[in-house]
Amino acid sequence: MTKKKSLLAVGATLAMLPVAAMAAGTIETALGQAQGAIVSTVAAAIVAVAFGLVVARIDARSKQALAKTPQDRTLVDKLVIEADRRLDEIDRGHLEKIIANVLMSNMDKVASTIGLPPKQAADLFVDDFFVALDARNPGLAARLPIGAQDVKDLIAAGIGRVTAPDLLAEALRKVPGVGQHVRSPV
Repeated sequence: MTKKKSLLAVGATLAMLPVAAMAAGTIETALGQAQGAIVSTVAAAIVAVAFGLVVARIDARSKQALAKTPQDRTLVDKLVIEADRRLDEIDRGHLEKIIANVLMSNMDKVASTIGLPPKQAADLFVDDFFVALDARNPGLAARLPIGAQDVKDLIAAGIGRVTAPDLLAEALRKVPGVGQHVRSPV
């Protein structure tokens, strides 16, 4: 009987080897993926810091280059000014994206302001914009010299983009001879 039990134990152990090997492979894969995620996160942080340092250096150098008269600017000065201009375009793109996200995430507020002029409706979103900008891109928030009135104008333009198609469709429905051809989007 002892011999039978030991043969059964050896058989059970041999039968479990493929399962144990599969589990080890799964564990190894999970550890490999975790290590990859950590390395990717560290690499992204290094790139972000390096980009921030380069942007700060370009911004400082651009201010010095802009202080010179156009005749005194070197080729490097002109390149730095152009790089700063392009970085500003990227920043404007980020601002537009944040404004669109703020408006879309507060669509109920936007819908409640449809009867108001866009600049008046924008007052409701200025604080939300600054909170979103600080949360999503604190480097951009610290770098941009943007005031509440500038934000209000940008948000009013965003509200106009969101609500204008509906207002245009409504206006077209009221035009005699055109209104019966305009179909509702529903």
